[in-house]
Amino acid sequence: MLKESKTPQHLLKEIINKLTNLYNQGHFSEVIQKAENFIKEYPNEYIVWNIIGAANIGLGQYEKASQALKKLLD
Repeated sequence: MLKESKTPQHLLKEIINKLTNLYNQGHFSEVIQKAENFIKEYPNEYIVWNIIGAANIGLGQYEKASQALKKLLD
C-alpha cells in the first residue's frame, strides 16, 4: 500500500518541478542529491522515491534504483 503524503502541496510541487527539470537535462547525480535531502524530511513522498529510482537508472546504478523503488511499497 502506498504511503500518504504529508508534505505541503506547494512544496511538493516545487521540488517535483526542480527534480524533473534536472532529470530532463541529464543531471542525475544532482537529482539524487536534492531528492535525498528532501526525502530526509518527507520520507513518505513516493513520487520522490520514484524520481530517485529513475535517476539511479540513468546513472546505471540498478541496485540503488531497486532500493529506492522498493521504498514505494514499504
